[in-house]
Amino acid sequence: MLARDFSDVGKNHVQFGGEGGRTGEFWYPGRISSVRDNTKVDAVAVADTCNNRVQVLSTKGEYKYGLGRKGRDPGQFLMPCAVAVSLRHDVIAVVDSGNHRVQLFTKYGRSNVPTVIGKKGDAPGELNNPTGACWCGDDGQELLVVDSSNHRLHFFRPFAVEAKPWTFGSKGTGGRRGEFLFPEDATWHDGSTFNDDEAALKEPVLSDPTTS
Repeated sequence: MLARDFSDVGKNHVQFGGEGGRTGEFWYPGRISSVRDNTKVDAVAVADTCNNRVQVLSTKGEYKYGLGRKGRDPGQFLMPCAVAVSLRHDVIAVVDSGNHRVQLFTKYGRSNVPTVIGKKGDAPGELNNPTGACWCGDDGQELLVVDSSNHRLHFFRPFAVEAKPWTFGSKGTGGRRGEFLFPEDATWHDGSTFNDDEAALKEPVLSDPTTS
């Protein structure tokens, strides 16, 4: 991985990383998410997929700390492919794709025991090869997980008492609303940013390889 910051009209400010398994190196990294200190972006969390870990680095590329190693126990990963940071709860959600689950690490990953969401299957609350996630909803407390091999989206409220997960979508080629074929990722768009247009609904924007 070679990470670059083009935040100022395409100018290359910072670049870091390289192929390998040492600290600060990556092997087929997946998606990243920013980590904030108050209102300032302080670091980035990177799903270092083939090294079976997550690395948190400063915006200058300095290593801060890491999460996980290869395995199936809580706190371990098999091919983690995405991360999603909740600023409200100081939580890093890691999409642990090879273990068919998502793991939540509090205090931006500095807690030792993660909360595990999901197991392999197709029932509500179960996942099959999840590939992406984002925090969403009006209060930012809902975790949307892209349940790729089940061809659907899965919604969890991990901080709500007795909240049941629910799903949206089914397998299809995209001819009907809510049909997916191995969706890859999703981003939550807040309709209030569209000039307060009441017709702009809050809904996920999906990455579906069959339509690209």
